[in-house]
Amino acid sequence: MSHRFPMLLLAAIVSILLAPSLAKSAGGRSPSRPLPLGVWGGNHIRMEVNSDGAELEFDCARGKISAPITLDAQGRFRLKGLYKRETPAPAAADADMSANAVYSGTLKGSTLHLEVSISGQSDVKSFDLAQGDQGTLAKCA
Repeated sequence: MSHRFPMLLLAAIVSILLAPSLAKSAGGRSPSRPLPLGVWGGNHIRMEVNSDGAELEFDCARGKISAPITLDAQGRFRLKGLYKRETPAPAAADADMSANAVYSGTLKGSTLHLEVSISGQSDVKSFDLAQGDQGTLAKCA
């Protein structure tokens, strides 16, 4: 009976110490939180985040994320979406200017670093957005 108490105490201490990592691995995911809703902007970009995803406006394009933007424990997200080029002149009715895209972001404080990878293009577009900023756009002319 006297040896049982130290074993129970040791088991309790171990379970308390391991509880955070067990909770994380039990669900298979890190704790997550949504990207704050509202306007985010920067040079050449404006993004309106809502509970269903986001609408993006670039200098000569538009984008859409059709899923809630949820950040992992490190403040990151990676979601598929669409990217649609715009031209100053009307496009032909049969011209499809849209492409699949991957939007990857990292939030640090109230600044979001966003990278946009567009299907069929080798370069990655990179932006820094601030929460509440309307952005600065130079629309196609």
